[in-house]
Amino acid sequence: LIASGLSTEIVETILQRLYALKWKLFTSWCGERQQDPVNSPVGTVLEFLQARFSTGLSHSTLKAYHAPLGGLSVGKDPLVVRFLRGVLKLRPFEPIEEISVRFLTIKTALLLALTSLKQVGDLQALSVAPSYLEFAPGMTKAFLYPKAGYVPKVPTTTPQSVEVQAFCPPAFREPDQQKHNCMCPVRALDAYVHRAALWRKSDQLFVCYGPPKKGHPATKQTLSRWIVDAISTAYESSDLPSPLGVKAHSTRAMAASRALMLGVPIQDICNAAVWSTPLTFVRFYNIDVQATPGSSVLAPSLGRDLEVWWRGHLVPLAFSGAARVT
Repeated sequence: LIASGLSTEIVETILQRLYALKWKLFTSWCGERQQDPVNSPVGTVLEFLQARFSTGLSHSTLKAYHAPLGGLSVGKDPLVVRFLRGVLKLRPFEPIEEISVRFLTIKTALLLALTSLKQVGDLQALSVAPSYLEFAPGMTKAFLYPKAGYVPKVPTTTPQSVEVQAFCPPAFREPDQQKHNCMCPVRALDAYVHRAALWRKSDQLFVCYGPPKKGHPATKQTLSRWIVDAISTAYESSDLPSPLGVKAHSTRAMAASRALMLGVPIQDICNAAVWSTPLTFVRFYNIDVQATPGSSVLAPSLGRDLEVWWRGHLVPLAFSGAARVT
């Protein structure tokens, strides 16, 4: 709140109102169970937090219950600390409006890597400057362009713009569509751009979110680390070990191979990934996505769509086809 320009007095007033609302919820919950809210043991507080978590609240929202439910003593209790760590593990990436900037950043980086088939260097070159990032009406698509002067890794190619399509956008006709929308790259990109605008010091799309370089351009090494971090977190939230040797570059093989299996023309895949001939894809990138070590988390059954555990749901990966290039 202070970072948004509000004075300390205004922030304190807002917090007092929020605390009052949370305390009211807690006292009502205790009243239904004939328990004393003032002298509640830690076990009762944990039961209340679990009930709130089951309604879909995020880790950051649950942390805000510390002060009204007992101040620092509750927030520092070992059991409460362990509970909140468990919450973070179970639901790290949603609700997108409330997750930490770290999880929002790595989620956006991974979804763009998967849906664009671009190399890390190409993702690093993307810009939020005027005319370099555009959203279609209704948030159905996003158009991304590399910054002026960018030279691709393959010098014989010219920098290409990328069109990313929304995945299960509103309005939702079925309950599952809203869960699937959690994997939408356009939704994640929009949320990231608005959040990062508060501290960015560069027009580069991906900027560092923590000190000492907060707001400054992320390097290719940093972007690669974010993508690997997102993959590892997705596995950990499923109580599965992260695959050995996973790299940011692995997303190109996984996404391209899945697109081919879903019937996307191989030439369209090569155009998106900037491979000169299908031979490059066949020799170095084509893999059996249903026989990979990650099949247990990415494809729980052979006949189903490629899936990943996200927000406590099995959600089809947001890749129904290769991203278009212009």
